[in-house]
Amino acid sequence: MRYSASVVLMLLALGVVSCSKPAATPAAPAPAPAADVKKVLEETCTQCHKLTRIQEYKGSEDWAAIVDRMINVNGAKVTPEQVPQFVAYLEKTFPKK
Repeated sequence: MRYSASVVLMLLALGVVSCSKPAATPAAPAPAPAADVKKVLEETCTQCHKLTRIQEYKGSEDWAAIVDRMINVNGAKVTPEQVPQFVAYLEKTFPKK
């Protein structure tokens, strides 16, 4: 009887484990708040030019192309994770007219 009780307990334990929910996958990191993006963008961009250059830009080139050029041609120190955050901030804050 003792052997049977152990087997029953083990089967019950396996049933509980097999019915439990799988572990959740970690969520993607939340985007940085706009204030943080603004601060990093300002610190990064002002290493080469004044903020007025961004604020007064009236060209037809979209912000994604400009950010790409600043990184690949001018050597701006921007991580791949920051690029979409910078572009989104620029598009919202300084939309093309």
